[in-house]
Amino acid sequence: MGNDRKIPASDIRGLVEDSHGRIVVATFGGGVLRSNLEKTSFSKVAEDSNARTLYPKLMHRSALSEIWIVTENGLWLLDSERESL
Repeated sequence: MGNDRKIPASDIRGLVEDSHGRIVVATFGGGVLRSNLEKTSFSKVAEDSNARTLYPKLMHRSALSEIWIVTENGLWLLDSERESL
């Protein structure tokens, strides 16, 4: 990602806090990123070869602290423990 202190896309589609206090950012074209509080940086949640989360439309945190991501390719649940979709 180059400079991991910056978000790689300016079109932010969603911003939520996960159950561990980390910020999760959905960017259109830059994918879904999670903050690393110790390093004050961002990293991609999932490297996805078929780009299913590269263009999220919106993101929602449920009452059960689940993070749901809506894309053109479907609805995805972010697994905060395994850091995968």
